[in-house]
Amino acid sequence: MLFLVRHGQRADQATPEEKSKIQLKCDPHLTDLGKVQAKKAGERIVNLLHNYHDVSGKKPEDLKYLIISSPFRRCIQTANHISHALAKENIIGQKIYLNDYLCDYLGDFHPESVLKDLQVRNSIEEVQKHIELDLQDGYPEIGNHAYNPMHPEEGETLRKRVFEGHIKGFKPYFINEINKEKDVVLILVSHGYVVECLLELYEGYNKIGGSNHTNYTAVSQVEVDGENLTGKVLVDRCFKHLKDAEEEYHKSLLEKLE
Repeated sequence: MLFLVRHGQRADQATPEEKSKIQLKCDPHLTDLGKVQAKKAGERIVNLLHNYHDVSGKKPEDLKYLIISSPFRRCIQTANHISHALAKENIIGQKIYLNDYLCDYLGDFHPESVLKDLQVRNSIEEVQKHIELDLQDGYPEIGNHAYNPMHPEEGETLRKRVFEGHIKGFKPYFINEINKEKDVVLILVSHGYVVECLLELYEGYNKIGGSNHTNYTAVSQVEVDGENLTGKVLVDRCFKHLKDAEEEYHKSLLEKLE
């Protein structure tokens, strides 16, 4: 089973107060609302797995979870808050693995050195202070990347990167090495455009509950066929949990004022 999740609300697209807290312009953090969105996305994933239990016969608490994130800070934080809904002992390595094939679209708005400049690669201790899980660059155990993106990218270049990174690079490794027992759920946390490109690789994209926009922390569920490296989209960019996140966030603000 595969879940694709876009990151939560990013600080540079939020309030002036949030913008003032940004430490690295090219790598904005997740807002407090974004953290709640991510937590709710994690709960949504568990709910979808409970629903799928009727078909698979496997309960969420009996599964293992492999969490892989884009190396951008907002995605790492989103992955961390998603993990709060999961049993920590069931998370492989108790880690979030970072992989560049899931990185943001490397257009001209990013400097060429952006992947080297990211906070996690220059001040991992600062990022790790706010993350309960450990961070590791690259695959579990072997520590390399599925694809090394080239700057600058165009739309087709990005699609090529996502295809080669996911289908040719990571997916065979996941199926043949990590998920031999078919008891591992793969959670990929990335950026809106990348999530859309990933969904294009699977049958049912934009047909089952389709949307032309990938909202913050939108969750997609894909049933993967391990033998043929194919799959079917069961849930396409669900974002119903965003309303619950807004309500919980505003409730917490009111409680602070009391």
